[in-house]
Amino acid sequence: MRRINLYTIPAGISFADELARGVLSRFSDVGDPFSLSRALILVPTRRSIRTLADAFARVSPGGVSVLPRIRALGDFDDEPSALDVTSEEDFSSDFGASLWPPMSTLRRELLLTTLIQRWSSAQAGDKSTQSLGAERPALALQLARELARVLDQATAESLAWDKLKDIVPQELAEHWDKTVQFLSILTDHWPAILLGEEKTDPAQHRNDALRAAAKRWAEQPPGHPVIAAGSTGSVPATAALLKTVAGMPLGAVVLPGIDLELDQDSWNDTAPGHPQHGMAQLLFKIEATRRDVELWTETKFRHDRVRLISESLRPADSTPLWRGFVQHKSDVVERGIKGLRTLVARTPSEEALAIACALREAIEVPTKTASLVTPDRNLARRVASELKRWNIRIDDSAGTPLAHTEPGRFLCSIADATAEEFAPIPLLALLKHPMSGLGFERRAEVRRLSIELEKDVLRGPRPAPGLEGLRRASKADSVYMELIIKLEQALGSFAEKMAHGTHALSDLVQAHRNAAELTCEEIASAHTRLWQGEAGEAAFKLFDALLVASESVELSMSGSDYAVFIRLVMDAVSVRPNRGMHPRLSILGPLEARLQQADLMILGGLNEGKWPPATDPGPWLNRPMRRELDLSQPERRVGLSAHDFAQAAAAPEVLLTRSEKDGGAPTTPSRWLTRLNMLVGGAGFAATLKDLRLLNIARSLDQPSFTPRAIDAPAPRPAVALRPRKLPVTDVERWVRDPYALYAKKILGLKKLDAIDEELGAADRGSAIHVALELFVREFPVALPDDKVAMRVLLELGRASFGEMLERPGVSAFWWPRYERVARWFLQWEKERRLNVVRVLSEQIGTVTFDAPAGPFILTAKADRIEVLPGGAIVVADYKTGSVPTNKQVALGFSSQLTLEGAIALAGGFPGIDAMSVDALMFVSLKGDAKAGEERCVSFGDMTTGEAVASAYERFQKFVAEFDSVEMPYLSKPHVLFEAVPSDYDHLARVKEWSSESDE
Repeated sequence: MRRINLYTIPAGISFADELARGVLSRFSDVGDPFSLSRALILVPTRRSIRTLADAFARVSPGGVSVLPRIRALGDFDDEPSALDVTSEEDFSSDFGASLWPPMSTLRRELLLTTLIQRWSSAQAGDKSTQSLGAERPALALQLARELARVLDQATAESLAWDKLKDIVPQELAEHWDKTVQFLSILTDHWPAILLGEEKTDPAQHRNDALRAAAKRWAEQPPGHPVIAAGSTGSVPATAALLKTVAGMPLGAVVLPGIDLELDQDSWNDTAPGHPQHGMAQLLFKIEATRRDVELWTETKFRHDRVRLISESLRPADSTPLWRGFVQHKSDVVERGIKGLRTLVARTPSEEALAIACALREAIEVPTKTASLVTPDRNLARRVASELKRWNIRIDDSAGTPLAHTEPGRFLCSIADATAEEFAPIPLLALLKHPMSGLGFERRAEVRRLSIELEKDVLRGPRPAPGLEGLRRASKADSVYMELIIKLEQALGSFAEKMAHGTHALSDLVQAHRNAAELTCEEIASAHTRLWQGEAGEAAFKLFDALLVASESVELSMSGSDYAVFIRLVMDAVSVRPNRGMHPRLSILGPLEARLQQADLMILGGLNEGKWPPATDPGPWLNRPMRRELDLSQPERRVGLSAHDFAQAAAAPEVLLTRSEKDGGAPTTPSRWLTRLNMLVGGAGFAATLKDLRLLNIARSLDQPSFTPRAIDAPAPRPAVALRPRKLPVTDVERWVRDPYALYAKKILGLKKLDAIDEELGAADRGSAIHVALELFVREFPVALPDDKVAMRVLLELGRASFGEMLERPGVSAFWWPRYERVARWFLQWEKERRLNVVRVLSEQIGTVTFDAPAGPFILTAKADRIEVLPGGAIVVADYKTGSVPTNKQVALGFSSQLTLEGAIALAGGFPGIDAMSVDALMFVSLKGDAKAGEERCVSFGDMTTGEAVASAYERFQKFVAEFDSVEMPYLSKPHVLFEAVPSDYDHLARVKEWSSESDE
């Protein structure tokens, strides 16, 4: 009889399939169809249970009628696990231990959140210390999750928390002493909470159950087979159970990928980052050696590949042995690289597309399976997205965060819209969500009315807060008023809570759920879509679990805090579709890949920091502190990750991928990939590994099948009858600078929509200042009152002109002080101007008509200011709150407003003004900056102002005559040099497309 029942399944073989074959051959009885049901198989995680069950169905001849019992040991994944709200692991039932039940993960997070908030508030009250700022619930929740990870690891490794108070020597920085104080949450407060709840911590519950089972089975081994498979025994309690199972008569421990051929010196020298270090440590813990390990089955595997991977990852001190390996075992290298390829993309996007191409290509072969293995969740999501171009949905073992699913986005949209008091953008995100029904007959009605509401109310400056603000901004007889009423009925109660005060989490969760059901309701549908499907069910269970978990938890928050908090909670819940996935494709994490294998294994994201993970000790315990506490260093994770890499890389067909840049920054290749390339390159086979074919396919996919041709600038030639016969002088500038813009505005009748939730801009400020000065000049056209009265009137007119804009903090803090400076300067300037002026006229409307080839043309103007001088001469002035045109721009006709207003005045076009001549054209700059204001008269060099006005009028008449011919096109930006600002119609003219080549 063997002393210990230790086995291994080599790398390069599907672990789950091989395990199932071995169990069937060892423990099934042909004459007893129920014999297998008495066996108990222990696997690392609950996800492994389904994997193994599927494997039994695949390898069993004729199928399995009754499966063995399969239970999870609860090993911790290297990456943070998703929040499971459906159930909690209760190991006491599986392993026969009588223990208090484990506390739910969600309740633990909420209780730790409240403890962190109290601690942070206490620190904030102590002026001698610096607070974490964790009074905000979302930040406290994030810290609670980090704290829970420390607690889990410490519990798993049987950390003695009592040592914590003695491990901060004086030479360490002061903030580590603060860290120890923070960790007192776990040492001083958490045990009391567990006692009051009559629950155990989940990690402690697992440890106690496994140790109890190990003790009981050691004293009285069970009379049925017990097989522990796939675990690396990184948790001491798991290692103790494995030791017991290995020593039982009907026990068997099946370990993944123990390297039975690595030389003994290298085996003894494995560092924490080596793939076999964890296995060596486990064998030491269970008092065994490699000589005690046998192969689980006799199935053949890729021995050369396993040998190649093992050599490339051997301990650093023994890498000089590569020289002899390359010289004497080059045939092993040559055979080992068959089916092994490497792909180096430029960016993660290109890497994802190349991987998607490889997966798409794999399913062209009947029955062939393919898996992407990566710890990089962003890469996994990108690959899944790229596969949608072929209508392929891929099974991702990590699932999709609930907040990224349709029901999750809908629930988050409701929280965001109410928290921001129905600001335009979050409100439209909610109304245009496909789940918004609001009690209408059809959801399409909500979308139709929301578009009307957007055009009429939500574009431009933001309405006043809340639904009442929407009502005030809307017309009483508008078609979308019913939509606002429905919003009040569905969200009124929840919006009230979100807008005012703080409320208990349970009250907000219940109100949120009620509001979501009312908002989702659709009369034409007999059922609500909100809680349907995998994501809907997960959301329903989460809200139920939140209500249960938050009971008697003192956690209150405002509406804005709740919107961030609930999104953070939903981000931690993974949704895994049960149907509709491609049967032969999958995305696996490294832990899942440990137990299964596809025909094509793609190992993606092979960059340092991703795979292997960064060796960061975390924010709470630095390396010396971890060493003092006998807590494992972060390099242990690298070793476990390396083991998973070696397992997957030994498959028959493997593609190793990475990207040269991520986020625009260069990346460092994974150390394993670097070592493999060095070993293979030393044997002269480096070029054989590189796969350029897939990269070329990926790069060509989005390339057009034709040679792009640069487009020409637009040159529309509408009929003369359609061309405008009347224009204001402000549109003349647009016409001269950019005829196409005038064509789009006047002939096509297109007008730019205001932006949604548009901030008040310079145009609004300028309009308010213009109105105030216009009213002041109209009130005092001849003589000015004394300074105090004049200043008071100017300020009163300014407040009236700015109106509701002054309620905005930015306007009151920034714009209004500028207006006050403008008012003081303007009053002093006005006093000086009035010394030589008969009267001043403001906002005067004038017109002039002249003959053109296509008929009379009418030019109109609204002059900001006209000063009548003694003798009949006038000065035409224009207020500018922005940039002031140059003399050259005015002289050449690109800024012709003042010259054409002068021409209208000389033609008698302004009623009540009999101008004998134009004495000056003046720009009055009113920026309100350090200068406050400034006047600048336009200079025309050798020409007098009157001559310049006459020349401008004549030039404009010729310009109109040119456009009275159908042959004259409305070109886009014919004079780019003098174009001051982009036009509202540049995108319509596709300026960037036809001008890019010439610009370059």
